[in-house]
Amino acid sequence: MVDESHPNYLGLFAGKDSAPASAGKAALSADLILCVGEVLEEDFNVGSWSALLDPARKVTLGPDYVKVGDQYFTSCMLPDVLAALARSAPRVKRAKHPAPKLLPMAGQPHDPISSAALYPRIQRFLREGDNLVVEGGSCMFPCASILLPKGVSYEGQILWASIGWATPTTLGVALAEPKRRTIMVSGDGAHQLTANEIGVMGRYGINPILIVLNNGIYGVEDVLSERGHVYDDLAGWDYHTVPAAMGCRDWFCTRVETVAEFESALEEARNHPGACYLEIMIPETESQPLSKKTINRIYKTYSR
Repeated sequence: MVDESHPNYLGLFAGKDSAPASAGKAALSADLILCVGEVLEEDFNVGSWSALLDPARKVTLGPDYVKVGDQYFTSCMLPDVLAALARSAPRVKRAKHPAPKLLPMAGQPHDPISSAALYPRIQRFLREGDNLVVEGGSCMFPCASILLPKGVSYEGQILWASIGWATPTTLGVALAEPKRRTIMVSGDGAHQLTANEIGVMGRYGINPILIVLNNGIYGVEDVLSERGHVYDDLAGWDYHTVPAAMGCRDWFCTRVETVAEFESALEEARNHPGACYLEIMIPETESQPLSKKTINRIYKTYSR
């Protein structure tokens, strides 16, 4: 993985959902596209098939092979190929395309939480060396625009977008790396599917920071299929009380509705020595963090 603090980092390619958009333009206009590791061009990875990389201009470096066009060269180990490229490839001091920037801050203290206010504050909350786990729901799109500090690892599964993945993944990541701070961002629909893992977090005394977005619906399902169905509505939970009900002790748990409350909760979470659970109340007008253009494109792709 290329650290996003590197001066030549341009962003994330995902077709028309590339973040920033200039990263998509750079990939699609490049003379040569060097793919390190197998690149799976499926589904959300390429913006719902909105833009595919030209195979004629793509060279893929796999674990033990190199693919050029339709031709495979086997018994080529990835470390050896990368070392050879590093020795022979021309040096580029600085990327010619614009570098991604921090998401701009928005929202006044007493405003309800909006996507424009939420994600820039999550971005600035991250610190060097954190783990960020993002659910495969509608929050994965704006989270892809977050510019990560040095050494931050991003865990996501946009290829399958299997909702409910993030909560148990947060458990696993935090158990595997107890000295690093693990932060989860998940919608409430996905979280309900696997929330029982919170009890396991309490049992083993791990200290993640869980940010749960309460919009009362299966948000990504509402985009993928016909909208407005009652089966996309969720049973209402008092999410911030769930950790205590599952036996978690000394957690900082709160529910926030305004920008000021969210900022205060983040500050408390930063200084709290144990686990934290932030329930973010999303207004009905903000139930989808995606633009209408993106929603309509996704709906047309998957509702057939």
